[in-house]
Amino acid sequence: MHSPPAVVAFTAQRSNSHSYRETKGGSRAWWLGKLFGLFAMGHVWEKHGLQHPLGNDSKGFVDVIIHDLDPDDLRELAHTIPFEMVKEVLFVGNHDELAGQFEAFARNGLEHVVLANITGVVGGMDEIMARGLELPVLKNVLSDL
Repeated sequence: MHSPPAVVAFTAQRSNSHSYRETKGGSRAWWLGKLFGLFAMGHVWEKHGLQHPLGNDSKGFVDVIIHDLDPDDLRELAHTIPFEMVKEVLFVGNHDELAGQFEAFARNGLEHVVLANITGVVGGMDEIMARGLELPVLKNVLSDL
């Protein structure tokens, strides 16, 4: 039996992808969002000139157990993670930007996407309230791909 191509995609809806990049370094939302870079595999960290905290042989998401890591170390680490690396494990932007990011996947046979919407991790309740009504719009835009 053939299963249709599918993906689970972590998404953070923002007014645009630049607003995620510009979230200021002192806020909790900023460093929580940047820490999604921990889920990138070690070779991705290496490509950005960094050492994954679990070593560059880390498989990222499957190896990271956040609760085993020291919170103070994580706060310091967040400042070193570039936004470009975070975008390798997290889809960020408004519904049009997100659709653009998924368009190549659809052209290459992706039929189903499960959105793991983590908007509130970056921006908190204010961002959830501001972006909540955009999720159905994103669904419709993705359905048209």
